[in-house]
Amino acid sequence: MAPASVPSTRVHVRSQSIPAEAPTVRLPVVGWTLPIPPGDELPWIVGLAAMAALSFIDWPVAIVVAVGHSIAVRSHNADIRELAEGIEAGI
Repeated sequence: MAPASVPSTRVHVRSQSIPAEAPTVRLPVVGWTLPIPPGDELPWIVGLAAMAALSFIDWPVAIVVAVGHSIAVRSHNADIRELAEGIEAGI
């Protein structure tokens, strides 16, 4: 009788590629590699986490604010990139 196989429980989360030069942190328990945010965003994120840890705001609120901020920054960067491409094309 062959031993029963156990299904894999690994989850691979990779929505975007991480540049090789970007500093990262590996979370060994879940196996994720997360990029460290740029220097100008790091204090903001640490402050938000500190407010949540000290119960000035609830954790779900902190998570929603952090996700919203991340989306806004990425959207702004995409808009700037499109503007630069238009300028380079001579439009």
